[in-house]
Amino acid sequence: MEPVVTRHPDIDPIAALLELASTSPRLVGIEGLNYVTQLDRVAVRSGLSVPSAPSLEEIAAFRGADRSRAERPADAAECCPLPGLSDLGPVAQLRETLCAALFDEEGSPNCGPAVYIAGERLTRAALEYGLLPALTRDGRLTVDSARADVAGRLASRLVPAAMSLVADGLMPRLRTCSDVWCRAPFLDRTRNGCAQFCSRTCAARVRKRRQRAA
Repeated sequence: MEPVVTRHPDIDPIAALLELASTSPRLVGIEGLNYVTQLDRVAVRSGLSVPSAPSLEEIAAFRGADRSRAERPADAAECCPLPGLSDLGPVAQLRETLCAALFDEEGSPNCGPAVYIAGERLTRAALEYGLLPALTRDGRLTVDSARADVAGRLASRLVPAAMSLVADGLMPRLRTCSDVWCRAPFLDRTRNGCAQFCSRTCAARVRKRRQRAA
């Protein structure tokens, strides 16, 4: 019996990277990574397959199944173990490594003359997590990690996503939300590059506060 896996309908490794970064005390002032469901959401959004926790009925069926006829497992490079509480610390460490590469101490992106800092730190992160190019069973190019834990699997998606921000010249488009109650990082995809808020919700919230104060 193959485990049920979850895939996000809109896979976006950069969005997954910024979602994880939005939990960093470095950017938002408090620790925001507290739940296993957050790890699951980031993993799936980054493009990894995450097995669902099996029910008692599924466990019983698996024990009685003819395993010699079981299907081959999915590509290891495309899969992430089921996250647990013990994974919160290592993933938080990965998050801080990525945030230190992308943002300075004040939360501004390391762009312009400081972009080399991002490049150097991300290269070190790739070495630290043992990232290597690999081919899937159907011949697609991907990135694998020498580490099989949740942090290692996430690194195989999020470190390349962070590198793409540098390589594609998108670092000047990194922003932190102007809503003081949010401060989440986001990628400004507007044509004129003048976005101030990560979402319409934050923009509306700030507008209402200003109206009340007027």
